[in-house]
Amino acid sequence: MSLIKVKGSSITGALAAVDGSALTGITSSTNTYFHADLTTEHTGISDNTVTKVNLNNIQFDTLSSWDSSNKRWISTTTGKYYVSGIVNCYNGNTSNMAIASTQIKKNGSTLFVSHLDWRNNYGGYSNASEVSGIVDMTNTTDYIELFGYPFANSASGLKFAGTPSGVQTSLTIIRIA
Repeated sequence: MSLIKVKGSSITGALAAVDGSALTGITSSTNTYFHADLTTEHTGISDNTVTKVNLNNIQFDTLSSWDSSNKRWISTTTGKYYVSGIVNCYNGNTSNMAIASTQIKKNGSTLFVSHLDWRNNYGGYSNASEVSGIVDMTNTTDYIELFGYPFANSASGLKFAGTPSGVQTSLTIIRIA
């Protein structure tokens, strides 16, 4: 038996299987991914109101799928996608945050929700929850949006915080099949 070493980044053509037949049906990764975050603070957030996050910094968008006017990611390729979002709800009054929630919506309907609830023992002024899941994008007009929901015992200067506050508010989408 001899060991074959291959140099280079790719091999093309049919590959021989151990039994001498050809290997077929081998596919490469989709290389479809998206990531956006807040590099500015999203101010003017209303207490006890679900609000869309105005993500402003697109770090990766392999399909050029970001709709900057509507602040949403539009599927240009059908398939299964892993989506993950985190919203950092900030309240200027220390220890008065009652609920901080992150929501991911598809076509305007809530898919995934995660929240922190401190109504009996208020949280600090900056709180975040992350939510993720797998979603079928069956139409090339399907879209994903990120929302946050802050509820404060005593609201003061509510915002969705980003990198200026040293925290993360972001949306990540990766095609997995």
